[in-house]
Amino acid sequence: VLSQLGEIIPESLHPKKKANMIEATSKSIKNTSETDLFEMKEMDEELAISIKFYSLMATVAFFARPGMFAFITCRMVCLTMKHGICKYSLLGFIQYAMVCVRKTEKETESASRIGNIAISCLKKRYDVAELQPRVLLGYYGFVAFNTDTLQTCAAMLVQGFDAGMSTGESGTAFLCSAQHMKTSLHTGEKLPSVLDKVDYYLEL
Repeated sequence: VLSQLGEIIPESLHPKKKANMIEATSKSIKNTSETDLFEMKEMDEELAISIKFYSLMATVAFFARPGMFAFITCRMVCLTMKHGICKYSLLGFIQYAMVCVRKTEKETESASRIGNIAISCLKKRYDVAELQPRVLLGYYGFVAFNTDTLQTCAAMLVQGFDAGMSTGESGTAFLCSAQHMKTSLHTGEKLPSVLDKVDYYLEL
């Protein structure tokens, strides 16, 4: 589908080329603010479809082809900065933050910043329930624990689970539940309490 929309996706990505893409993307959004995203022009419909497909591919690539995850997310950010924004662009910013987090302290802070402003803009500009499960999973499951409290992350992952179940995103919901269990253990929560939560999720 993406090739029909004019997008070329390589079979693989050399580590050096991937590093260059990440660096170029980071520079392009270094000074981007929440206001910049909120006031950015709306992307045309055909490009928005491309971004939507990229966002779906990114979710699969994160688990099945992690080497391509960076290419996909960089491409989403690049198209957005060049042609305007759509609701899936903001998910792309959060997925891009997942690429950058924990590389260095500076990059982790940058990842947290861009993830935060993307979430804020999504709420103010689009307020779309359908993306909430993936947004909360991406940010609070893989980015925010470096800058936010683990208790905050755990609570938001529960929201992601509830949102996923209510919108039919059961796969994303249970990924939220898995990250919730992991985060709960890291907070020092007692094992019997964590096991009660596991039983609750398994019974649904």
